[in-house]
Amino acid sequence: MPRWVDEGWIILKESVSGYINDNALSHGAAMAFYATTSLAPILLIVVAIAGFVIGNDAAQLALTAEISGVMGPQSADLLKATLETASHGWSSALATL
Repeated sequence: MPRWVDEGWIILKESVSGYINDNALSHGAAMAFYATTSLAPILLIVVAIAGFVIGNDAAQLALTAEISGVMGPQSADLLKATLETASHGWSSALATL
């Protein structure tokens, strides 16, 4: 076999071995989980800050339009419903204070 094939095989074998030994699948799953669970609070903070500048409805509309372009209209509808529910809950929580 040519030398480059042997070297390529060694590199591939060491890469897969390192991937398994470093628990890359578990680390990747953990990163995906934390990214997913932290997305909603971050979006609420972004909408709240943007709501002070351009108004709450305009901020929600702009965010849902961007999400619709990236993730599709169904995701945007889900986000819109979540933001509306959260914003009502947030204002009533502030009203009780």
